[in-house]
Amino acid sequence: MKIDKYFFTIFISFIVSFNIVAQEVDSNTFQGPFYKIFQETKECVLIKPTAEIDSATLSFFDIFIARLSNQIQSSQVVADSQAINMDLSNQNVFTAGNQDNNLWIKDNLHYFPFQISRTQIITDINYNGTDMLLTSCMPNPGNNSKAWFFMLGQTKKSYNCLNTEDNGFVLSDWAILDTSGAIASGNYLKNEDHWKFPLFKDVDCSDSARWIWYPGDFEVLLNKKTSLLRKERNQIYPPLWRVDAPYGKVLFSKTVTVNRPETISIYADGDFTLMINGDRIYDFDPEKVQLAAGTHTLQVEVVNYKTLPSLLVKGKTVITDTSWNASFGWRFKQNTPGVWTFNKPDKPPGEFSLEEKEIEPLNLQRSDTSVFVDFGQETFGRLILKDIKGNGNVLIVYGESKEEALAGKIAETWETRSIDFISPTNDTLPVPMAFRYINIQPDSGISIGNVSHLYEYLPIKKKGTFECSDTILTQIFKASSRTLELNTRELMTDGIKRDRWCWSGDVFIGLPLNYYHYFDEDIVRRSLIALRGHDPVIHHINTIPEYTFYWFINIYNHFLYTADSSFIYANFDNMKSMMDYCLEKTNDDGFFEVDWSVDWVFIDWSKIRPGYGVIALEQVLFWKSLTSMAEMANIIGKKEEAVVYDSLAFRLKPKIKETLWNDSLKGFVHHVVDTVKEKDKMEQSPYNPTLVTRYANYYALLMDMLDDREKLLVKEHVLLNDSIPEVKAPFHRYFEWSALCEMNEHEYAVNKMIEYCKGMLELGATTFWEDFDSSLAGANHYRWSGRPYGKSLCHLWNAGPILISGKYIAGVRPLEPGYTSYLVEPNLSGLDWFDASVPVKHGFVKVYMDKNTIKLKADMPNGICRFRSSKKPQSSVGEIVKVDNDLYEIVITDNIEYQITYNPI
Repeated sequence: MKIDKYFFTIFISFIVSFNIVAQEVDSNTFQGPFYKIFQETKECVLIKPTAEIDSATLSFFDIFIARLSNQIQSSQVVADSQAINMDLSNQNVFTAGNQDNNLWIKDNLHYFPFQISRTQIITDINYNGTDMLLTSCMPNPGNNSKAWFFMLGQTKKSYNCLNTEDNGFVLSDWAILDTSGAIASGNYLKNEDHWKFPLFKDVDCSDSARWIWYPGDFEVLLNKKTSLLRKERNQIYPPLWRVDAPYGKVLFSKTVTVNRPETISIYADGDFTLMINGDRIYDFDPEKVQLAAGTHTLQVEVVNYKTLPSLLVKGKTVITDTSWNASFGWRFKQNTPGVWTFNKPDKPPGEFSLEEKEIEPLNLQRSDTSVFVDFGQETFGRLILKDIKGNGNVLIVYGESKEEALAGKIAETWETRSIDFISPTNDTLPVPMAFRYINIQPDSGISIGNVSHLYEYLPIKKKGTFECSDTILTQIFKASSRTLELNTRELMTDGIKRDRWCWSGDVFIGLPLNYYHYFDEDIVRRSLIALRGHDPVIHHINTIPEYTFYWFINIYNHFLYTADSSFIYANFDNMKSMMDYCLEKTNDDGFFEVDWSVDWVFIDWSKIRPGYGVIALEQVLFWKSLTSMAEMANIIGKKEEAVVYDSLAFRLKPKIKETLWNDSLKGFVHHVVDTVKEKDKMEQSPYNPTLVTRYANYYALLMDMLDDREKLLVKEHVLLNDSIPEVKAPFHRYFEWSALCEMNEHEYAVNKMIEYCKGMLELGATTFWEDFDSSLAGANHYRWSGRPYGKSLCHLWNAGPILISGKYIAGVRPLEPGYTSYLVEPNLSGLDWFDASVPVKHGFVKVYMDKNTIKLKADMPNGICRFRSSKKPQSSVGEIVKVDNDLYEIVITDNIEYQITYNPI
């Protein structure tokens, strides 16, 4: 897979913006903005740079321009050396590169109202930084009725800026982008002869200022806060691994040029000191700092060991954004700071909180000694005791089940609230908790009027849907949706009662669940950064080697769904040091070796936990981690690192098969043991060399380690073999069922899923549990780890039906990163009909299917619908092509409704 064809997120947003209608201008001159070029273009010449350019960069632009050409009908690609000798006055023109490598740009440099160099872009004001990208549209220099659109990058890396979701600037004439999105955009002052920028006095960038911090530390802060919220019977229960805190002292710096005197306001979360041009400033008003016209180096050092050292600077042209540097001090490495949407001086990022809304109970029962409340479904929030009066204590027992709420201090979560209110008062508890039921037991003399709670949640902009002919499966999807919603918080958490921690295993399934239900990129980025924490690496993520491997694979999966290469750039150093830690633990054969003194080999909650040997699952995941690292190194141009990781993976794969694949058993054995070296351990735990388990086999199938013959063997002799021990942890079940769907066993997998999930629904579940065992009865369902109510009844890793319904029933998946091309391969899976809406990078794909009809509509171009039919199918739009026996395809264009009539096999 090559890096160079994936920088098209913003470009695609231009293409899909045709539904926007610009204000018409009574002029024959091209008037902009961006998207009008692509809306009106019949012919376009794309000019690629070739001058003074190295072979790698030349190859980059060759593929980049070719990819754009595929998106524009009637386009022609020409080299800059050819274009300068052509009459392009009757053409719309697209150019990439800059004045150093594109001769056509260089020839028309006098026409630009802006300047670009390796350290700044000058438009309405000076924008200082590197790796920025200027995009602009203007009239064609040779014919102002035609358009000229260009992307001028300071470096090749600048084109990664196109992967931002921020595409609101397509209604502008120009924009400057960095990896966080558009840092500036606007419109020109236009006349028939010349376009120019507004005068300086009309420019005010202060609203674009954002709080900045040391990169990754906002996520580290969220992880620290949420990790320490878990309580077991009113006692704190901290995580089992190192919990990092944000760095307490950060230096923020930037060199700025102002064209005239300017007043800036400085806001810091923490104590700070200011230096301008090396001079420390004393006795000043931080909201009225004066800068004379000229160039200045600003240094602001913020100290805050309680929350998050962060900085906001607001001026007309001087603002905090990702063009600043963040470091431990001027002698240390300068980093691009972290930034998000925070822009209010009185709300720094360290005070971030989720939103709340009040919800009343479904049922409230009173007795002489208690108030018992049922909110009707699993929820999470802060309890409000309304019109409470009196003096004394109130015992509050929370329950995910009725039995737990009635269990008193044997319940997992309870607290005692001391109150002293002379008159009726509403008392809101400070810490949110998980519950459906609450048993409130006040001391004698205390009265309570009513009860509600402030439901705490993360606002989600878009949401997938699914319903079908099987009412149980529709109900399963709704319970999965509720489970995902409750665990999608500051970070992805495993469970809202227990543990309230960010576990990499839960995030491993949480990532595809998010991208098939919400497509919220921020929650994924936050969770992946939080899991990694700070250097130095002293243990695996969550102390579990598999969880480290899931983390590597998940970063690549994030890129697959989003084309967000900037995230790889920003985190590659942390990825590399994490991989270095893993490579230190390999043996001469290249196998990863567990350090049993510090590593927890979790694999599953099942009883199969060998404490020795080369474990197949570990090696398969390690191999996939290496291939993912090689892919990602290539994506960001780290060719040397890519070669290293690729060669390690290339060497490891045959070793895994040679050592762990057993052809007579038709699958991977669970582990292989050096019987001499591990003699003592074998006496404690007997070694079975013919033990086959499911884990390594279905992951190897899903991760493309197996050839077609091996996949069939695994399907028949492992996945469909009831004699092979079942997996226990639900997230393993969903990946196993995913593997079955990959092998066209959709109906079997979906039936297994329905059978598993409906058992919880029949017991009244509104969300799905950490684990479900149908052989248990009564309150024994809630027992876990020796505690009567220890089991989590709202656990992220059991929301897997969202993945099965979106990826395998609706059949939606990206073929290229960011859904620049994608596949829709619907499968009834034993249903009579289904109706689904699956979120994608720039909208939704809506799919309906019954036994004779497929209906679909997509917000993205370049899709393929693939399906089977026993007779030649018909479509209301487009051409259906036969690609194999009974297999057909049709190209999907955005914003067109397709109705396909087919005959089922």
